[in-house]
Amino acid sequence: MTDPETSATDTAAGAPPPSTSPFVPGLRATTLGMLALVALGAFEALAVSTAMPTVVADLGGVELYATAFAGPVAAGVVGLTVAGLWSDRRSPVPPLLTGVALFLAGLVVAGLAGSMPVLVAGRVVQGVGSGLYSVVLYVVVARVYPEATRPRVFAAFAAAWVVPGLIGPFLAGVIVEQAGWRWVFLGVPLLAVPAVLALWPSLTAIRQGPPARPEPVDPEPDGVTAVNGGAPASGTSASSTSASSRPASSRSASATSGDAPATGPSGDRGADARASTRLVALSVVAAVGVLALHHAGRQRGAEALGWTVAGGAAVALTLPRMLPTGTLRAARGLPTVIALRGLLSAAFTAAEVFMPLLLQTHRGLGPSAAGAVLTCAAVSWSTGSWLRGRGFGGWSDVRWLRVGAAGMVAGIAVVALVVAPAVPVAAAYAGWTVAGLGMGLAFPTTSLLTLRLSPPESQGANSSALQIMDSVSIALVLALSGALLTALGGPAALRAFAAGFALAAAVALAAALVSHRVVPRRDR
Repeated sequence: MTDPETSATDTAAGAPPPSTSPFVPGLRATTLGMLALVALGAFEALAVSTAMPTVVADLGGVELYATAFAGPVAAGVVGLTVAGLWSDRRSPVPPLLTGVALFLAGLVVAGLAGSMPVLVAGRVVQGVGSGLYSVVLYVVVARVYPEATRPRVFAAFAAAWVVPGLIGPFLAGVIVEQAGWRWVFLGVPLLAVPAVLALWPSLTAIRQGPPARPEPVDPEPDGVTAVNGGAPASGTSASSTSASSRPASSRSASATSGDAPATGPSGDRGADARASTRLVALSVVAAVGVLALHHAGRQRGAEALGWTVAGGAAVALTLPRMLPTGTLRAARGLPTVIALRGLLSAAFTAAEVFMPLLLQTHRGLGPSAAGAVLTCAAVSWSTGSWLRGRGFGGWSDVRWLRVGAAGMVAGIAVVALVVAPAVPVAAAYAGWTVAGLGMGLAFPTTSLLTLRLSPPESQGANSSALQIMDSVSIALVLALSGALLTALGGPAALRAFAAGFALAAAVALAAALVSHRVVPRRDR
């Protein structure tokens, strides 16, 4: 006679394990909705780099060219900070819906803009929204998906960045040529609404459940870390909302919210609230300071000096308080890792945002052909991340960083040669492919080192600092690039582009020179 308990045990033992696919019924709509939002954000980040030369030619205001990229990056720092705090203290639903609404509203304002100042204002609103919703998507993963399924969700997020990186720049160029640049902005909202509707059932369930701090997750199976941590944002593209729409590592969901201490006993709530308010205030002042520096680059004389002093003071007083001690002087270990991340992102973006402008203004390329240069970097970035994820060659972390940063220096130097009319345009494609490969090798290494060098209780705060350094560095270097472009004669002057590429190469060289400081000497 068969023992019922034995039979049940045997049946359970013989049953297939539960599926870890994020596309099973009950999760499929949520997964597709989130992937659509990630992909749309990625496409928009890449598309703007391709479209912006045409935008400036139509609206004028070339002095705001760099600010159109840096504005959403700076504003995204505020969104990143608020999203984590808001999600922890209440539910992720309000910040997600608010973020998507602001993102779409900003796109509509930019798409309908009749002048560059209005377009920049729309981009700033868009940046705040992107910072909000991109972080909250990761919190939704922690609330909705079983732990065994989360690695596959994060891998899908990485793929959602790679695909737009491959086709986005060229597609954006075709849209600009066939339908006009405004549809690069206005087309995204039409696709985002169905994505939010697909998410609605899960959002309703989260809203009805008790708010809880998302548990730490480790979504990084073998080979996925590098791709997720180093998904080509091309642009980081500036719109890059770099650190906004593309989290620094797959832990960044809880990472960004990690800056706010979990509310403990009632006696700690007041201190937690004060710490949260202080953090938000710091992020706002830092963002305003960066934008003030961009404004200074468009002024002359005493007015330029005044804005520079005000913006510089705001950044100098706030940024060190948002980063680990020693970051700005590249102290050995984690501080250098975070500083290095900022240098890498700033160098890449500083070269990338001006490349389509150079190719369209001086070399006669159309938007789609100029955008294809960005695709080259997206492919090579993915290749570099793949190599890094598999530990090709058994290299140390320091070697990955050195080779990656050196590749960026070499690639940017080759791209800079295109400023000379005698140099064939093919050099831009080749050089930017090399630079993208360098980023693919180095960028994910900074994510890995941040987690490795952080104690568990500090992983959230340090990953958040990584994103903040990423965003602020991009915005600061773009402020300097924009000032150089304006001071040296604008897009009509080849020397302005030469100076911009020289700045990007110098920042990449600085990254190569400090790379050995990411670990104590005894660990190299």
